[in-house]
Amino acid sequence: MLPIDKYGTMYLAMNAAITNPGEQQKICEQYGTSLAEWNEANAHYMAKMSDVNDMGQTAMALAKYMMPQPVVEDDSPTDFTASEVRIYVNEHNVQMVELVNGNKHVVLQSTVHVNPNDEFLTNYVQGRVHMSVNDQGYSIYGGVTKVELFRDKLVFHFDEEGKERMKCDMLTVSFNISNPKFIYLERTLYYMYRQHPVLHLTRPPRETKETWNGIAYDLSWDNFTLNDDFRVNLRPHIDHLPATGKYSQHVIITCKNEGVSEDLFESFCNEMISVFEADYETIVSMVIYRKESNQMYIYTQLSEQDFMKRVNEALCYIPQLPLNFSGENDPTWHNYMECRKDYMEKKNG
Repeated sequence: MLPIDKYGTMYLAMNAAITNPGEQQKICEQYGTSLAEWNEANAHYMAKMSDVNDMGQTAMALAKYMMPQPVVEDDSPTDFTASEVRIYVNEHNVQMVELVNGNKHVVLQSTVHVNPNDEFLTNYVQGRVHMSVNDQGYSIYGGVTKVELFRDKLVFHFDEEGKERMKCDMLTVSFNISNPKFIYLERTLYYMYRQHPVLHLTRPPRETKETWNGIAYDLSWDNFTLNDDFRVNLRPHIDHLPATGKYSQHVIITCKNEGVSEDLFESFCNEMISVFEADYETIVSMVIYRKESNQMYIYTQLSEQDFMKRVNEALCYIPQLPLNFSGENDPTWHNYMECRKDYMEKKNG
């Protein structure tokens, strides 16, 4: 007699082939039984379900087999290509990197600033990056011997604990992102893994030219000096961007130099450029250096709220700076165009 679980497992397939004894025979062979054994079990369990003394117990036991079972997709970690790469700091001050394609994803998390009184973070996490793949069943703090960042992919090499948890030795996530987005990803992974030297950066050449979403960008820099108190770093090849209509809001960030080292201000510039330009929603047009204060000139399409949120994300890893913000609507990029005119005169003169 077939046990009830085996009978139930076979039931839907055998019932669908009820008019085809040859097909039923094949199904029985797949399950390691005979058609005679199936017919015997079928008669037995049907009789049990018709017996009032059984009180529905057999029917209840078989009920889960009598309807199509949902297809459970295998969510174990496998290589995939990310259609989205999301980088942000969430409301809990946790740095997030999400590589996503449908149900497949890799999510990396690390706390930006650890509270020394948080025993879990201090004693257990110890600065390790939390990684989850597809499902929380595949998640771990650390778990890697090496993380390799290439221009088009991220490769995770698991240690023994990671291999056991992830059920694989390594995982590759490919992606296609813009040049500034790659710089943002590189910068963010550097901070996330800075306490554990597992990150290997290939440091591909910095590309300043590309066409993205139909717009040509050349974000290369040049510099010139007007006088002893007016030195300018400027992007001379973005003068066509005002015509796109994307960057009408002009923001000037002023940093007083007293108490601020040159290295710290350069870190500020690098962080702002990496974070703000990643999606081409903002362009840093120039930086003016003076004795009393330095200024960064930005053109953006972000709302004020989103702009300030991104400032906080950009500067969360460096010391606080004495910054002042001013803004205006400037669809023609007047300040930039005037400064570029001085640049061209210097260059051609």
